[in-house]
Amino acid sequence: MKPLIWFALVATAFASDINVLYDPYDYCEPTTSSLIGAKTGLEVRVAGARSVAGFVSGSYSGTFDFTEGHTLYLFPDGRAKLAKWCDICPTELAAEGKWKIDGAVVHINWRKWHVHARDQKFFTDMHGACENLRLYLGFEDKFARSVFLISTDKEGPKVDHPFVQRSSYEDWKAVADGLERKKG
Repeated sequence: MKPLIWFALVATAFASDINVLYDPYDYCEPTTSSLIGAKTGLEVRVAGARSVAGFVSGSYSGTFDFTEGHTLYLFPDGRAKLAKWCDICPTELAAEGKWKIDGAVVHINWRKWHVHARDQKFFTDMHGACENLRLYLGFEDKFARSVFLISTDKEGPKVDHPFVQRSSYEDWKAVADGLERKKG
């Protein structure tokens, strides 16, 4: 038997045993949650432990209320910062802490709040305490297109107020230093 014909027969016999894995798609769990901020046609899946580390660093915009909102920053060196902004006032640093990944959950230990207790309550009422967050990925044709962080506090996931990743960092140290200058 000629080698090419033999190869074709062997390849055909084993073709049904080949599984193609799409990373990170196949390492994420399907979810029935519909997220505010997820565009139509996006398949949202809960990121598995294998996928979290590769996607978590970045800046995340929170949903806003009338004229103000929050941006959550997770820096690659483990620092977490929360900035408060509004349409007519300067951006200010609202909180800072440290983050780490444990399994598929992002834990933030908020060490210091720089805003009034009323503003802290407004934030936690809307987004939860944001101490334990799950990463969700939005897929189009098995390719990750959007990243969401959802606070999973005692009341359950805050899917109606996710943080949507707007950018990963090119010069994250400059962003962190800029926020340090905006402490309230």
